[in-house]
Amino acid sequence: MAHKYAYLNGTIVPRQQASISVDDIGLLRGLGVFDFIETVNGRPFLLTEHLLRLRGSLSYANIHLSLTDNELNNIIFDLIQKNGFKESTIKIVVTGGKTPDGKSYDKNSPTIFILIDELSLASVKMAESGVKLITLEYIREIPEVKVLNYFMFIKTKHTPQAQGAFNVLYKKAGLITECATCNFFIFKGNKLITPQRNILKGITRDCVLKLAQGIFPIELRDVQVEELKEATESFLTVTSVGIAPVLQIDNLVIGNGKIGSNTHKLMQLFHDFAAKN
Repeated sequence: MAHKYAYLNGTIVPRQQASISVDDIGLLRGLGVFDFIETVNGRPFLLTEHLLRLRGSLSYANIHLSLTDNELNNIIFDLIQKNGFKESTIKIVVTGGKTPDGKSYDKNSPTIFILIDELSLASVKMAESGVKLITLEYIREIPEVKVLNYFMFIKTKHTPQAQGAFNVLYKKAGLITECATCNFFIFKGNKLITPQRNILKGITRDCVLKLAQGIFPIELRDVQVEELKEATESFLTVTSVGIAPVLQIDNLVIGNGKIGSNTHKLMQLFHDFAAKN
């Protein structure tokens, strides 16, 4: 079996040889951030936007990464070529680095690693055919930033209720926020609605909102849990898929249980945009 390759602190190495210190504050205390990118036609999709978001996450975490965007770009392209997948997912992880006491760290000496995996086109096609969600009363820690803490998502993923579900839809105090790894949208007729608070404002989300401008009325606002009953269509935006139609939430069937015409239209617009970029 061929090696997978990863980038770690300045060097591209066989992935099985890549490891971080047990004294890394990202491991001991969870101090770290990440970003996740996919390729389209072999090229990282919306890479500039993802790196800009990564910089924002690093600023929030008080971690300084000396690598420039151009250097990161070159590393990512080298890794894509070296791994040789038809389409790839790219995960950039940056932690605060080694800690002498489990509490302090040098913001100028982070740990950075970049992982490349093969994008499963079968999984993408499955998601594009429509998915089911389960709801959970929860708000992610620091939802506006891609921090490393996905404890609740992983824990929930292994519950009986999660069987057959694509993702977990978070809610709090009667409001829908986001999915564990996706942004959430509903249609009421032709009106496109998506939560605006306590969410990660995803790159794919922003792209879809721009594509929808001038085609659908758009509302960025709080979404009540009770409004799900009024939704005629629903979908997720997620890096590894683009747009995933939502056909069921818990025991609630959305609309007629099939992919709606408005969602179909956005899926086509997104597909055309991604093919050109």
